Amino acid sequence: MLKLLMIREKIKEIYSTKGVFIDPVIRFLITLVSLLIINSQIGALAILTSPVVVIGLSAVGAILTKKFAVMLILVCMIGHIYAIDAFSALVVLVSYIIMYLLFFRFSSKYSYVLVAVPLLFFAKIPFVMPVLLGLMASPVAIIPMVFGTLIYFYLNYFTLNYDKLISANSEEATDTIMNMVNNVFKNPTFFYTVMVFALVIGLVYFVKRLSVDYSWLVSAIAGGLLATLAMLIGCNLFDMSTVYTMPMVIVGGLVSTILAWLLQFFVHSVDYSRTEYTQFEDDEYYYYVKAVPKIQVVSAEKNIKRINARKVSAGTKNKDKRRR
Repeated sequence: MLKLLMIREKIKEIYSTKGVFIDPVIRFLITLVSLLIINSQIGALAILTSPVVVIGLSAVGAILTKKFAVMLILVCMIGHIYAIDAFSALVVLVSYIIMYLLFFRFSSKYSYVLVAVPLLFFAKIPFVMPVLLGLMASPVAIIPMVFGTLIYFYLNYFTLNYDKLISANSEEATDTIMNMVNNVFKNPTFFYTVMVFALVIGLVYFVKRLSVDYSWLVSAIAGGLLATLAMLIGCNLFDMSTVYTMPMVIVGGLVSTILAWLLQFFVHSVDYSRTEYTQFEDDEYYYYVKAVPKIQVVSAEKNIKRINARKVSAGTKNKDKRRR
């Protein structure tokens, strides 16, 4: 445990001094991974699958702000959909514009959720995001989580039907649009997923705010269990095989709980054994305060002194002996 705390403090120290260089690297990696996953799922536009273009776009994403880096990734996704069907790309573009006007124009700090949710779905651990949002955000995060899930279901439709869609003729464009829309808005899996994710965010947020010991850890475990049990029930109620499998649900719930524990360790590491209680009052209220100290690790400073012994010649030693 002490080793982990020291690593945490070292990471904080490095980020505080070199964050201006670390942030672009993180944005570069996120953009790169996102483009690679999109290319592997619906790489219909050849120019966007070129390694040179992928690296170049990732470099552009590194110098952009977080909101515009996410928009760059979404534009690339629309480009691939356009190569399959122009009208479907238009529908997806309109959906993005609505997202931006309704929410992300005023709350850009949640823009990363749009990309993170689909990526976690493709990584087979989608439950990580609602648990982490419950810990780090407020229930308002349900809105970007819904939009991120919507993007995944759009992508999933083109992933599952890529071979059929790429060979379709122009007369089948209307069918493509209707099938894509139905895959989302007439799909019980989509609405059930959104409902479960919203419940997980609400539960984790509520439990972590309770004045009980280890509330963050308890909320993470509760969120992981709720997501796992709810999705196992959903797999029995609906045909969710295109999105979930039983092993994926179980492993995803376990991984989300472990990552949530790591997050609370690095962000909310406190020492409940030294909890203090105090109370005071003013003219209008009595205040009862519970104070839990954070765990702080101070790196020991090592001062090394080097003592060089004075070299004495053999002749000098003999003279000293004779004098004695």
